[in-house]
Amino acid sequence: MKRPRTIEAGAREYKVIVDPLLQLNEGLVGMCDHQKCEIRLLPRYFSSQLDETLWHEIVHAINVVFLNDKLCEDVINPLGQGYSQVMKGIGITFEWEESAIIKGG
Repeated sequence: MKRPRTIEAGAREYKVIVDPLLQLNEGLVGMCDHQKCEIRLLPRYFSSQLDETLWHEIVHAINVVFLNDKLCEDVINPLGQGYSQVMKGIGITFEWEESAIIKGG
């Protein structure tokens, strides 16, 4: 399926942006900015890495919107990986634009 351009969590709509400068600025492969309602993802070598990072950041959005930020990163990491694995297992993966995939991967 085509990769989402936006993700809704409660009354918030998060814009999903592939940002090649994210790692340079923050040292991250993904970031969920709750003030700007943006999920930023660093381009990766494989689409499966982007899928996993997006699910991780979606868990961050769910955590803030629905759980009052109660989950720590040690819980969010395996939840993001689990969602990614389950979705891939039932055939839900995303088609990423060419600029999201680093050449040579």
